[in-house]
Amino acid sequence: FEEENLKLTVVRARFATAVASFLYFSFLALDYVSAPADVFPVFVWLRIGVVANYLIALILFNTRFGYKYSIEISLWLIYVSVLGISLMSTFIGGFSSQYYIGIIFVLSVPAIFLPWSVTATVWCGIISVVTFMGLNFAFTDFHSENISNILGPFLLLASTVLFAAFANMEKTKSHKRDLELRMQIEHANEELQELDKAK
Repeated sequence: FEEENLKLTVVRARFATAVASFLYFSFLALDYVSAPADVFPVFVWLRIGVVANYLIALILFNTRFGYKYSIEISLWLIYVSVLGISLMSTFIGGFSSQYYIGIIFVLSVPAIFLPWSVTATVWCGIISVVTFMGLNFAFTDFHSENISNILGPFLLLASTVLFAAFANMEKTKSHKRDLELRMQIEHANEELQELDKAK
């Protein structure tokens, strides 16, 4: 099962990373209209930094190292994506910024594409939510925020983590059932071949 999971992770992570390389950088258009002119260059460099991680990962996924540690690499890619967006949010309104929606989108990727374990999904989700909340508490004037502006992003992000965890739990169960069924079919075919040889 673990070997099958690694193969699936590499294939899906490679595809998701290739798409993300384009999408993450394309949101510079949103940054251009949302961020103050003096902050926009910071956003450019943050997105370049994140995309650089994607491109390095795409190279690694084609190596034995990348295959062996594909889950860890994909975990890092999700986190660094969240980190970039969280840093950007501190420049444009903090908790009242709508940039947390981008984090919801990023955290949905494991639920849709990646065959992570529930443990990996939950830990990545917790660290991501703590990063967003912590940076905005540390670097924004949250005292002037309405409590709903703080609770809203937190609850939506936490709900996304729970959704991803349950989705990956069901995917793991389904993958194991499919693998067991395939092994039973292969075993039955081998027995039939043995019987044919014995005739």
